[in-house]
Formats: sequence, C-alpha cells, structure tokens
Amino acid sequence: MKQDINKYKLPTHVKMLHRQNDYHVYATPEEFLKELPDVSTITYLKDNWKTSIYEDPKNLLEQLLLTTQINDTLKLEHIPISEHEHTSFEQLLNDYPTTTVFKTRFNMKDYEAVKDYHLTLRQLAPFTTVMLNHYYIDTSGYDSSTKHYEVSEVISAFDNELTLVMHPGIAASNLAISNVEAFIMKREVERLDDFDLDIKVINSNQAEVTFKCLDVEGRPYLNCMIMDPKGNTLLTQELDYDKPIQLRITHPIVMTPETEHFYVCIIESETEYIKQEFVIKL
Repeated sequence: MKQDINKYKLPTHVKMLHRQNDYHVYATPEEFLKELPDVSTITYLKDNWKTSIYEDPKNLLEQLLLTTQINDTLKLEHIPISEHEHTSFEQLLNDYPTTTVFKTRFNMKDYEAVKDYHLTLRQLAPFTTVMLNHYYIDTSGYDSSTKHYEVSEVISAFDNELTLVMHPGIAASNLAISNVEAFIMKREVERLDDFDLDIKVINSNQAEVTFKCLDVEGRPYLNCMIMDPKGNTLLTQELDYDKPIQLRITHPIVMTPETEHFYVCIIESETEYIKQEFVIKL
C-alpha cells in the first residue's frame, strides 16, 4: 500500500526536544490545531515586548536569573552554542559591548496543571538566550529559525514572563524582535516522548529494526509503519513500550556493500505522528 510520506511532516512532540528535526518548521499555529488533536489551546506571545539596553553586562546575569537550572539538566555555567567559539552565556555578555533584553508578560488561556505546555519560537536572531519565568531555557546557535521547548514545569496560569537576550546591537536587535513569532501550545499528556531504533542487517535483502521506548507520557496506543523511499508500506506493527519490539523487513532490491537504502519509520498514536528516517547498508 502506497502512502504519502509528506503527510507526516507536521510537528509531533517537544522537549528540546529530543527529536526537534521531526517538526515541520513552516507549520502555522492553525495547522497545529488542525493536524494535532491533542493541541487544545494556543497562547500567542508576540506583542508588548519591553526593551532594556545594557552597556555594562557585569550585573546582568544576576538581574535576569533567579535560578541556574531547569529540570536539573541545564546549567548556566556551560551552554553549548552550535560550533561557535563562545561556550557560555557569560562569554557572550563579555564579548558583546551591548546587550538588549526583551521581555513580555502573559497569562495562559484555560490553564490546567495536568496538561503539557510547549513553547515555539520562530525567527530568533543567532545566539539569542531564552528564559521563561527566570529559568534558563536555551541559547540559539546559527540555525535558529524555529525552536521548540517543553516548558510545563516552569509555566503557570498568571503573570508569566518570557525573556529574550540578544547581543548584535540595538538596531539589529530591534529589527530581530519584530520578526519573532512566539506561542505556547497546551497539549494532552499521553504521548511518546523519546525512543530508539536499532538497525541490524541480516542478509543482502533483509534487516531487523528494533524499537525501544525510552520515555512515554501516559499509556498511548502506538502503531509502527515502515515505508521505503517511494512510500510503499513494508510492514505495520503495534508497539509495546514496556519491552523492545523486533521488526523484520525485506528490501525490494538486493543490497551490495556500495549501496545505501533509506527508509522511513512512522510511529502513530491517536493524537500524533512521529517520523524517523534511517539508512540500511551492508
């Protein structure tokens, strides 16, 4: 059965998300609501940015941050920034003569503590530092067009504050902030957050794909479908997130050591799709 692979390119889940590349970066908020049934509310954060300019960043760190950790995983002392020479937020503050801080305050529509909340930011300037309610979230690298973060643990119903710290200068920062698109989605909690695919070649036209669930929210029903690059379905299988599942596929073309074959694994639940590409070679 032939499928349209492109239908699976809308966003799926967040956490800076371990599988950020699975998101369709051009999806509009309206498409989120249309394509993902578990997105019930979207709160827009674009307007009402307040600007502060710091020529001397010496005390900026203490002013911006009340804590240096989020979820006990990200520490301010070391923030990897792509392959840029800077490796910390402090170094960015020291190396740029002018730092511009933009803040916007907002309340969450229809807030429910039991739901998940995902922040999406688009068109960030390179090396923009993101903070939410004084928690450090991330610093963007060169490729900063679209970022997704799970922020459930730091969001609240009222009086939230999103902070963007930009370093390229006042005029450039004012232009950059005018292009930023920011919104937060409220989502249901039954969702596959992270998983692993292990590929083992059996012979020249067979391979074994092992699915292992690493992180799951709730108890969603999961179904796996593996397709070749033309969209032909090779197999479908219900998945078990309590134990690894081995899936054996047969390639339509016999492989040689010089060839690579690209396949697509689609993991589907009642509310979302996750698309994972993989390569099989001898």
